[in-house]
Amino acid sequence: MITIISGEDEASSREYFFQKKNELRNFQTFDGEKLTLTELMEFFQGINFFDNSNNVVIENLFSKKRSDKDIEEVIFLLNKNEKSNIVFWEEKEITPKFLKLFPSATVKTFSHPKILFSFLESLKSGNGKFIIETFHELLKSSAQEIIVFMMIRQIRLLLGILDNSSQIDEVKKLAPWQKQRLLKQAGFFDQDHLKKIYKKLYEIDLSNKTGTLSMPLVNAIDFFLLDI
Repeated sequence: MITIISGEDEASSREYFFQKKNELRNFQTFDGEKLTLTELMEFFQGINFFDNSNNVVIENLFSKKRSDKDIEEVIFLLNKNEKSNIVFWEEKEITPKFLKLFPSATVKTFSHPKILFSFLESLKSGNGKFIIETFHELLKSSAQEIIVFMMIRQIRLLLGILDNSSQIDEVKKLAPWQKQRLLKQAGFFDQDHLKKIYKKLYEIDLSNKTGTLSMPLVNAIDFFLLDI
């Protein structure tokens, strides 16, 4: 049985991934970036004498830079051995081009709700009432810690997009349309103000994680959003 776990909501996909691994108990883990066809063939042929399990876990086979031919050869071999328990975990959503090569796989895709991206793009001064209402609506479908993580990421991207010399990998990997949206949003801020709110949000997140936050996280974010 082949199970494919992927999606932008990495926290949720990771949680499900750990659950599947706990169900397997004994398994062989392969790094998808370094995995070779020979290594996988040897495993299925029983040449690996150090592990009697036929359960396989492969992380990030599709997310790394490998040729399509390499990936297709690995998929062909895995489909031939689908009686084994094979679990894929990917940090990003797998494209339909590769998913169609797994005709009998169970696919679990974890995506952030669309309202999250609307919320992130609405972060700007003078928009407090709307973003607080959206924040509380978002809490119905997303954990508060994930929302804070995505807010920190969004502000970091805004800082990166304003800095022409930015070396942030996330900024380099953005599509042109994503950069345009960020540039439009960044126009509502200046760098000093963005740095200030980034520092404040980071401190809230750190205090929450270390148990030193003086109020519930939701309340702290409410005050933060009012002050943007």
